[in-house]
Order: sequence, then structure tokens, then C-alpha cells
Amino acid sequence: MKIQLLLFICFFQTLAFSQTHLDNQVSIRFPGKTDTLQQNSKGVSLKAFYHNTTDDSFVVMKIEGIPEPFTLAKNQSDLESFYRTISGDMVKSMAKKNLVKSSEKLIKFKNYFTYKIDFSDKLVKKKNGECMILFVNQIAYFFIYSKVDKYSEARKNSFFSSIVVQENLAQIEPEYDYHSDIMKILKDGLFLILIIILLRMAKKRKASS
Repeated sequence: MKIQLLLFICFFQTLAFSQTHLDNQVSIRFPGKTDTLQQNSKGVSLKAFYHNTTDDSFVVMKIEGIPEPFTLAKNQSDLESFYRTISGDMVKSMAKKNLVKSSEKLIKFKNYFTYKIDFSDKLVKKKNGECMILFVNQIAYFFIYSKVDKYSEARKNSFFSSIVVQENLAQIEPEYDYHSDIMKILKDGLFLILIIILLRMAKKRKASS
């Protein structure tokens, strides 16, 4: 009986601390059992995963069908501007919970450009939350850790560091490789010229024989 109980506890802990797969692109580990919420409105699909304790809150939102004329950013600055746009409503919602934006910046996270937003208490100006936004393959992911009663930098770091993102997902349009195209044109051109020369040489041989 004790062995069965031990196995059950081990199995439960494995479930509680295993990776939650948001889809086939992104996964993250929550520090306990998660609840989910799903909404669809005007072509936009939102799915939220969350785990709340008396001390802190862990939330991940996945948003598809964002109604911006946006597919791939043309450059890093374009991507940063887009991140600012899609973070607006989230920042307003956080402010209602006394989580006021204190800083924001574009950062490189696991080979992708993400948008990091820090939140602080409105009165004491002490950090009480953090959000990281990832936009890949036209899907936005919001990872949010925030204080309920206590803020733990260690728990926040553990949450964010558990994020796993599939490699080689699209974010920025690939730069046009002029050099390769020019070399290809030259190569094709030289090949064509060589064929013409050889044909002319063959004609001359026939004429002289």
C-alpha cells in the first residue's frame, strides 16, 4: 500500500510539473495544475492557461488571428513597433490590478526577439510583475508572472526559463541576398556566352572543312 501511495505521489508530481504544450511550437512548465479559458471573437482566437496561488499568478495567453495587417516584420524596428501595439490592451488590464508598466524593451530570448515588460506597484514603485511577448508564425504568446501577495524573482525566473520554442520559426522577413542572385545571373550569363562561342566555333569548323 505504501509503495502504491508513493507511486501515486510521484506520478502526480510529474503531471503537475511537466511541460504544458500550447501547440506544436511552444511549451512551458507551470508550478502546478493549470486551468484553461478559451474565447473566439471576430476571427480572433484566444486561449489562456493559468495557475494561481495565494502568493503569485502564472498566466500564458495564445492569440491567433490578430486583426493587424501584419504577417512578417520587415526588420527589427518593425517587430518592436508591432509588439508595442499588441501589448496595449494587456498593459491597461494589468493597471487595473495595480500592476503599472515601469519599463519595456525588445530582447533576444532563445534565438527569438521577444518583448519584455516590467510592472511595478503604483504607490511603492516596487517590481511586482513581468510579461514577455513572443510573436512567431503569426501567433502571439503572452507569458505573465505577477504578484498576488508575494513576488518571487526565483519563481518568475523558473517559469520563464522553462519556455521551449521550436527552432526556425518565422519572425522577420529574410533579407534579400543580392550577392547570391548577382552571382547566379553572372554564372548563367557566362554559361550562355560559352554555349554561343562553342556553337560559333563549330560553325566555323564546318565552313572551313
